[in-house]
Amino acid sequence: MPRKSAKASFDLTRHIQGAAAIDIGSRMHMAAVSPEAAKDPIRSFDTFTSDPHALAEWFKACKVTSVAMEYTGVYWIPVYEILEQHGFDVILVNARYAKNVPGRKTDVSDAGWLYLAVVIGLFSRRVIGWAASDRMKKDLAIRALDMAVRLRNPPPDCIFHSDRDSQYCSHDFQKRLTEYKMTPSMSEKGNCYDNAVVETFFKSVKAEMLWRQSWPTRRQATTAIFQYINGFYNPRRGHSYLGNISSLAFEAKAAEKRSHTGTKPLQVQVGMALSTRAGRPWAKALGRHAQQILPVFL
Repeated sequence: MPRKSAKASFDLTRHIQGAAAIDIGSRMHMAAVSPEAAKDPIRSFDTFTSDPHALAEWFKACKVTSVAMEYTGVYWIPVYEILEQHGFDVILVNARYAKNVPGRKTDVSDAGWLYLAVVIGLFSRRVIGWAASDRMKKDLAIRALDMAVRLRNPPPDCIFHSDRDSQYCSHDFQKRLTEYKMTPSMSEKGNCYDNAVVETFFKSVKAEMLWRQSWPTRRQATTAIFQYINGFYNPRRGHSYLGNISSLAFEAKAAEKRSHTGTKPLQVQVGMALSTRAGRPWAKALGRHAQQILPVFL
């Protein structure tokens, strides 16, 4: 929700009537209009989906027709698109070339892209393969798959489930699945519930790791992801599906039970079951893996 800020005094020369300005940030956008247009001419807006729309409505109420905003980094993109949809004349400015701007701009280094691909074993909800890269290409998905295979050594006909991204539809990725003797499976078009396990993992990553965090370099961000997965998510984070214990604790418990009963390891058993989520069928399988790619802001 937008928040009102303290009053400010202005002594700037006005060149364009009905103009406004936005200072783009990763967690908050600061917007300013003419002091004559609003009682509180400077307001801050969060970066959630609804906030740029609230910003546009405020501009309309202030009779704004043109908006100047910086375009360093990537955080300006959704704001720019929404303002254009509302009919504003948006002027993009690179703040590094503006004069008399105090401080130092670091949006370029702070707003780089880092993509994360993960493979999750549905038996224990453990992340068994992952890879990070600055480009979302098929090699990223293949690297995550290779890591999962090295760790688990799955049996033939293990079901590998993913969404419909082009990386998983590519010839090279499908060829790799064939080499590993895996059976490909893909979500129904437009149905995120088919890949609910991975969607839930990315929700946890965003809430527990990415929220209000930034890293100077992609290497440091990748290290943080490694520490989150191997230092917290797999060995310590509880899952309600597993009785509120961690993935590694669940696997250890299952291994102990198997040693007493003499049954075969669960990782080599492959079975298929159907369940429903929000009234729509989605599949889950013992020994099946789910995969998706998540974009991460630095």
